Amino acid sequence: MSDLMNNSFALILPSAGRGNRFGEKVPKQYFKLENISIFELSLSPFLEFPECCGVCVPKANDDLYWKNLDLKTSNIHFINGGKTRLESVAQGVKFWKESKIDFSYIIIHDSVRPCLKAEDIRSLLEALESKQVDGAILGVPAIDTMKIVSDKDLMIVNTAERKPLWMAYTPQVFRKEVLFKAFQSVVLNGDFFRDEASLVETISRKIKMVEGSRDNIKVTYPEDVNLVRFILEEQGRIKN
Repeated sequence: MSDLMNNSFALILPSAGRGNRFGEKVPKQYFKLENISIFELSLSPFLEFPECCGVCVPKANDDLYWKNLDLKTSNIHFINGGKTRLESVAQGVKFWKESKIDFSYIIIHDSVRPCLKAEDIRSLLEALESKQVDGAILGVPAIDTMKIVSDKDLMIVNTAERKPLWMAYTPQVFRKEVLFKAFQSVVLNGDFFRDEASLVETISRKIKMVEGSRDNIKVTYPEDVNLVRFILEEQGRIKN
């Protein structure tokens, strides 16, 4: 079997979020920088890979903005997502499980992380070349002092040991059989699972943390846009 087949992947790009904290009329994934949407910028690094077998985008049921996207691939499937991010990913996993396409891995990436570098995707795929690894996620070590704080009155309870703490990013990649089993075995319950890795952790699979770039930021608030614009200009992906 070729290396291309070994590293073949299907992508899920959940895009059903409303982005209420972003404060714009359009959902943040469709906000444009230099006439390119954040969604397209988040997708584009994956299209550099011949190993990418297809893209599934779980969207909001009433979302019509996606029809105006200027996509550089025809191998993309828009489906209805769920009420939460993880429910949307579950719909994407179901789509790929029922598809007739042959691939090895499933990658999940936020549709509002437009500064991702292709080399970080490659590092994730290389991490799964070890048979001892069931999944891998991008992240960075925590650099700030981390405090444990009471929800009730915001009083500090304790100071966490920083050394073992990492900030988890996306993409997150898993062997497809592992992800299929995780979504089949676990009941999605509210916000208990914060990401796909936390779901896979419940079936005791081995997930590796891969250090990525700190500029792989997620657009959440309006003030994030200027930083994203600066990073993308530095990367040469949009004009300054």
